[in-house]
Amino acid sequence: MFSQASFVGFVATEPEIKKTTSNRSFCKFNLAVDRPVRAAADKSIADFHHIEIWDGYADFIAATVHKGDKLFVAARPQNRTYPDKNGVNHTSTFFTASHIEFAGNKKERIMMPPPLDLTGLSIEESEVEGEIFRDEESPHI
Repeated sequence: MFSQASFVGFVATEPEIKKTTSNRSFCKFNLAVDRPVRAAADKSIADFHHIEIWDGYADFIAATVHKGDKLFVAARPQNRTYPDKNGVNHTSTFFTASHIEFAGNKKERIMMPPPLDLTGLSIEESEVEGEIFRDEESPHI
């Protein structure tokens, strides 16, 4: 079995680098990801996902990623069970990243145009700047 999750979101906490007792690097941060909304008037709600990165990739991410950066993250979900001070077990879900790409930062979000409304376009044809593209030659939008 194979589990994979993909997110696009904003780094909500400054990435924190740590070393294990065997000197392996790992980096962790939270990624804020907006849930889809049904109507434009609805207020968006963010989920905060715990992201971990290991080894050389962790060193790179800790040095280059900062709070507010927009990232694409591909990761596999994992659960960790731990007891609290009263001995009650709790489960925490986190995601171990296998791929991360920069997708801009929070400042650029303000300058980005609003999303395109593609609801009236047919799948077979669309008009882009006065030219008609058939489905097999359509540019990726």
